[in-house]
Formats: sequence, C-alpha cells, structure tokens
Amino acid sequence: MKSVKPILLALLILGFINSNAQEITRNNVYLEIAGASMFYSVNYERVLLRNTENNIAVRIGGMYLPTKNDGSIRQMSGSVFGISYLKRITKNFFEIGCAASAIYDTYDLTSGTVQDLAIIRSVRAGIRHQPREKGLYWNALAQISLVSFGDVNDFRPDHYFLPFASFGIGYGF
Repeated sequence: MKSVKPILLALLILGFINSNAQEITRNNVYLEIAGASMFYSVNYERVLLRNTENNIAVRIGGMYLPTKNDGSIRQMSGSVFGISYLKRITKNFFEIGCAASAIYDTYDLTSGTVQDLAIIRSVRAGIRHQPREKGLYWNALAQISLVSFGDVNDFRPDHYFLPFASFGIGYGF
C-alpha cells in the first residue's frame, strides 16, 4: 500500500501539469508588419515552455522585398530569430522579448553590384492574444532596435537606434 501512494501522487501531479500545458496553442504562423526585420516578416513560432500563467516562445522567420528603381532591381532578403516571455493578464498575455535579424540588400549601380548588410537587434514589449485552441493570433508591440548597416565585403557598420511599433496577425494551432 505504501508504494501505491507515491505512484498516485506522481500521477496526480503529472495530470495537473499536463492540464496546465494544454492551456494555449503551441504553434503560431503569422505575418508581422514593421517588426524585427523593420519591413515585414513571415514567422513560425513555437511555445516551448507553457502553462496557464508563464510561457516561453521562440520564433524563426524570413522576408523578401524586391523593388525596381530607375531600371535597377534591388532585392532585400533576411532572416529573423527571437525569444519571448509571455505572462497572462486576463485572457491575453503581456509579451517581452528580444529578436535579431540579418537583412541582405543587393542592388546594381553603374560601377557594379553592391551588397549591404543590416544587423538588427531588438528589444520589444506589448500585448498578445494567444488562442487556447486553433484560431486567430495577434500581437501589438513597441520596440527599440539597434541597426548596424554596412557593406558586406567590408563590414564597418554605422549604428542607429530606431523606436517603432509592430503588429502581427496569424493563426495559432
């Protein structure tokens, strides 16, 4: 009988942890405007540690922006990586996190092709709606970014601090 009590206690604790873990969706796919990549990005996010109150999420994303200027084609492409802490406030979450992006900017000049690189490091905070089951995901964040911009072949970047807001909308599953 003594050996049954610890097993029942362990099953009760595991059941409680598992019921908390089912509180919110674990995956998000979303479009973020003016976010970590400054223009837009399409992202996949995974909530790694989750319960009813405190959660940790990581994301990976990318962007591509072709433009044409005076007959010259300019292509910007980049990747985004980030981590966020989510704290429940009512039915939504307070989100605070950081992200890093690398954006390659390639364009032609009469003297040849130019390749620039922007490294963007951001600290961000705001509010997020994370669905409990499948459904609409959104966030609205304020962020401050340190942007380092320079030539890919001789990266001695200029640095800029840029504050701005970002908005994301997508699907949680």
